[in-house]
Amino acid sequence: MNLILRVNYYILNNMDYFINSEKYWGNIEYKINFINMTPDKIKKYATQLKFRIIEGDGKAIYMIGVFDNGKVIGIKNKEVLNCTNIMNKMCHEINATLKSNKIINLDNENNLLIFVIENNFNIESIPYLFG
Repeated sequence: MNLILRVNYYILNNMDYFINSEKYWGNIEYKINFINMTPDKIKKYATQLKFRIIEGDGKAIYMIGVFDNGKVIGIKNKEVLNCTNIMNKMCHEINATLKSNKIINLDNENNLLIFVIENNFNIESIPYLFG
């Protein structure tokens, strides 16, 4: 299945990139970076990932190098591998799979990293509470 991701952005001062602000619901999550990631923090982020997967009916999209307000700052070239490793650990924690990643070069040093994650767990088995 091909995923089409449409990102509306505008440029300010020739160097500032913005996309739509992150929503509290839905399957898209923004992260500035994965730094100082302890095992407990990985578990916390994995829980958040599971929520995004449930919201996306089995699929989540993570954009690394983006503030919650939509400002894209990117991550350094040397941080791409670390972020990918952390995402794989988060996926393992909740029985999900990193299906694809896309690296979008912003300039000579910074990249926007986009991950597509799919569930391996049964979403139907998760109880929903309505209040």
